[in-house]
Amino acid sequence: MKKNLIAAMAGSTVLAAGVGAGTATASSPAPAAGTRPPSRTWTPTAPSSVSTGVAVLPNGDRVGVQRNPGAAPTVTAPADLARAGARSMTIGTTTYVIPRRMSGVAGRVFDKALFDVGTLAARGSGRTAVNVTYASSSAPTAVPGIVITARTGTTATGYVDAASSAALGRALATTDAKTLFAHVRTVAPPAQPAATPRWPMVTVTIRLIGLDGRPLDDLVGFTNVVDPGKGNGMVFTTHGIAKISVPAGTYQLLGSTFTEVAGKPVVAMGAGRETTVGDGDEIVLDLRKATMRLKTSVNKPVVNPFWAQSVNREIQGPTGGVGFSLSALGDDSFSVRVVPTVGTLHGIQSLTKDYLAVSPGGVTPAYRFATHYSIDGRIPDGTIVKHSDASNLMTYKDRFTGVRSLASASFARAVMGPGGGWSLGAPLPGDRLTTYATAGPGLDHSARLDQYISFDPTFTTKGSFASPPAASPKPGTIKSVVWGVGPLHQRYAAPPASAPFKICPACVADGVFNVEAPPLSTNAQLGSADRVEPDILGRVTIKADDTVLYAGQGQLSGYSALPAGTKSVTTTHVATRSGAVFPRTTVLSTNSSTKMAASFPAPDGWMCLAETGCRVLPFLSVDYRIAGQTALGALPAGKRRLDLTVNQVGRATAKGVTSVKVWVSYDGKTWTAAPVTGSGAQRAVALTIPEPGSGRTGVNLKVSVADAAGSTYTEQITGAFGLAG
Repeated sequence: MKKNLIAAMAGSTVLAAGVGAGTATASSPAPAAGTRPPSRTWTPTAPSSVSTGVAVLPNGDRVGVQRNPGAAPTVTAPADLARAGARSMTIGTTTYVIPRRMSGVAGRVFDKALFDVGTLAARGSGRTAVNVTYASSSAPTAVPGIVITARTGTTATGYVDAASSAALGRALATTDAKTLFAHVRTVAPPAQPAATPRWPMVTVTIRLIGLDGRPLDDLVGFTNVVDPGKGNGMVFTTHGIAKISVPAGTYQLLGSTFTEVAGKPVVAMGAGRETTVGDGDEIVLDLRKATMRLKTSVNKPVVNPFWAQSVNREIQGPTGGVGFSLSALGDDSFSVRVVPTVGTLHGIQSLTKDYLAVSPGGVTPAYRFATHYSIDGRIPDGTIVKHSDASNLMTYKDRFTGVRSLASASFARAVMGPGGGWSLGAPLPGDRLTTYATAGPGLDHSARLDQYISFDPTFTTKGSFASPPAASPKPGTIKSVVWGVGPLHQRYAAPPASAPFKICPACVADGVFNVEAPPLSTNAQLGSADRVEPDILGRVTIKADDTVLYAGQGQLSGYSALPAGTKSVTTTHVATRSGAVFPRTTVLSTNSSTKMAASFPAPDGWMCLAETGCRVLPFLSVDYRIAGQTALGALPAGKRRLDLTVNQVGRATAKGVTSVKVWVSYDGKTWTAAPVTGSGAQRAVALTIPEPGSGRTGVNLKVSVADAAGSTYTEQITGAFGLAG
């Protein structure tokens, strides 16, 4: 149940938060293993490094949402939601995000569906229809955040959209939620048809008790811990009570709350005792039992610490499995208390805490801590302090190139354990940053850079790069990483050795073709097409022989059932990167073709989207290396050697490369063949870079590659490099 967070920050203050990503453990990416899609239409999938929509919460907070097939969405949250505090709960494929400022009415007034970020992201800029019930027939008709279209007595119809939600956010800035909605009993979408039970059902009472011992109205998750396929979900309690209809069995509750103790905000969270129930029985979650504390200390001075703490569960049973998690986000103004484990514990459980803190202002070089600790299995009582020092930290020295300004950039280095983790992002203090990250067996490190990210007025990400996970990083080691090194080009996303599911980046099995080839990548990091809500700024065409499977917006990420007898597959991809922070516009255009007859069995551990017969389609691509480029990706005048490495999906070294041709243009119009030397997969190109001048716009490259099996690859990079004065 991994979570990701990439967020924005200004100055030296952490403004970042995010929620996400429980995993439905009984599911796999569509199409399901052993099946074919219902048609041969190309189905784009969400690229792993780009959010696919924006969810507008009822109070106007905007979160980027990546909807993941077969799993819960991954959410990217902005600064104000983080600073104010937020909670999330995930069960299976549904994630709810509740801002602290709405905790007083979530459940009591607002239905949980209005906080379902997957549904809200799918709504996009549209409306959510709601039914309103008033406290009395004399209550005022106006409801903050709701556009009322009709009213009769104590009921009304209306809708929620981005504009009405923003109005509620402004009202909450001066008036608390309970006061604003004192005249309203409920706000909920129209009722959905009731599901047909698969097993005989019993009625069970859920009882939620707050830190003060009083009945608590809040979101509660429940699951059958012996066979979660028989019952799991989320409900809000009213006067501390909710009624659910489930098959008889053993259940556990998961919940949390914001409150205050001695004037300080407190989050109480955790899972209750597993309880066997039948008709008329009850399950209790008593948050007064939240007495465990997990604290973090670091070995250097830091400011603006920020944390994300989660209780994660994964349970399998004879009729299905479920992953669920509860998370709280905040800064050190919050205290967090967790319910210790009492009684039987089925399945897998972990308590994780991820912590981000930055060096004090004026410290050079700037540094950051990204720590992750987990307690696996039973959660103990008492206070546990996890200390970060040279014995458990690895050092990263990152350098950032390719943009004029990092003022709108966000960078996160993620530490993930078996129970998941968070990637806590923050803006960059400059073009260099040292990060001290928790290291050791069982952990993965990865990182994400957005050279430009904005939530207002639309969700926009440009210049996005992601590094593949590195398994079991060693404490005490130092690694230097350079980001954004040109030229930006296409890469096939070969699965890292540490990945639990190694999806082949270009394969076919049981007639289903799948591919993952992100554009605008570097040799070290995977890139992605820029996004300006709701559009992915790229164009893709996929063909099986002469049959067009897909032609439209997006990037090269998806699957399709190929027509019977397909002899070759061809892909074309165009992506553009431009904007004020970039020193030049880069336009990448690739065309790649390979023959089905050239396919070969996938390497051990690689998977396709079908269970058997996974075969690699050996598409070609190229990596580029050239010395002497500036921080803005420009080349000084003079003779330069451009080294090319031809890659072939599924092979460590490309086999049978027969032709490599290169052309160069300095004005974007006139192309000249450049001399190429070398053999096989390694080639070198001699370039003579001119001085900047009239008509000379930069260094533009065109490369054409072919192999003996009939695969071809053409890539044109307009704006590959600038010309340095």
